Amino acid sequence: MAGALTHQQMAAVTSGFELALLARSGADAAGLARGVRRLSNPPHAEDDTTHDTTPPRAIPVGADVTGDDFALHLLTLACLPGRAVITAALRGHGRGHWPDDGLGTGPHRLPFRALGAADESGRPYQLRFHGDAPASGDTWHGVVEVLPSPAVVRWLDVVADGARRLARLDLTSPPAPAATTVTTHAANPGERLLAIAAEHILAGTWDSRGPFADGLLGELTDVLRGAGLIAADSGTPGQLAALCERLGRPRHGISARAAGSLPDRWASALEPAQAQDGAEFSPCALSLPAIDGARFAVTGLASAGGESVLHAVATGHVRARAHWGTGFSWWIRDGAGGWHVAGIAEELDQWGYRDVVLRMPLTPPLPVPADVTELILTGPARRVHAILGRQ
Repeated sequence: MAGALTHQQMAAVTSGFELALLARSGADAAGLARGVRRLSNPPHAEDDTTHDTTPPRAIPVGADVTGDDFALHLLTLACLPGRAVITAALRGHGRGHWPDDGLGTGPHRLPFRALGAADESGRPYQLRFHGDAPASGDTWHGVVEVLPSPAVVRWLDVVADGARRLARLDLTSPPAPAATTVTTHAANPGERLLAIAAEHILAGTWDSRGPFADGLLGELTDVLRGAGLIAADSGTPGQLAALCERLGRPRHGISARAAGSLPDRWASALEPAQAQDGAEFSPCALSLPAIDGARFAVTGLASAGGESVLHAVATGHVRARAHWGTGFSWWIRDGAGGWHVAGIAEELDQWGYRDVVLRMPLTPPLPVPADVTELILTGPARRVHAILGRQ
């Protein structure tokens, strides 16, 4: 996870270990042979530096489908290799949330038997919803997959039950210009992994269950230091210990003395959020430069019901892991100078090994309306700065 081992090195270690287990398990010869063949060709063992970095294409649509008691916000069409998705959010009207009837929040609330689309030539498309399905809360965040992926078309009509046109999506709008820079950062792999652990803890501070500080953080720190991936005089373990203690999680297991202060971004993310007044669903079609074998496109910012979500799609060397996210860090700064860290939602849409749709709750939530923001995306070796404008 720290990035100290290549795929080939990890494949050799795990293959040898699993082969030893097979040899000692009493498995029959045929089963052992199958295992040897499988282990001799481990999946995803390509070189770390060879990845397709074709950028996702993002087109802002900014269309709403509304009814008596709902609003479906369609933000940005993102085209990945062989597929297309529309960043979306669904919210109830009236009291600002769905009735407390146990049915939860999601596309099943829409009063249509089927939703589809058609382009200017009349070609039909299926619309398929993917995303979180919370048991409570007033806003569903996800994507609408367009099947098949549309070619170069000027617009798509969203159609209900095969006949009723609900909205027209203009696919000719250009993305808003943004200033981006790519720099190399010098964080070593061990400290980078501890920073990701800290961001994971910060992202949980607004979770109903509270921040999660794993008792294995001490073991993680000791292993990284023992492997030479953290300098003996590094201040990062002490900062991580201080973060845990400030959040009321003293049983973190880190042997380093807690630091007297936190990094500026961490401290800012712990500040109380401004009260949200209303809701905002902003398209954002920003394709970022290649970074560490991956390409990302930011596809929207959604704020409602006391929470904010950053939407993005990724292609290339990106893996979604339940505990560690993607290995990339996302920070946003609002117009007042406050920092917000992006976590990874438990529900992710991942097609194959390379295409990932990200829904990232922001801690703390953004104010409404959101001001122009700065985005910092950090990978294992490079960092992207971007200035985002509202659309």
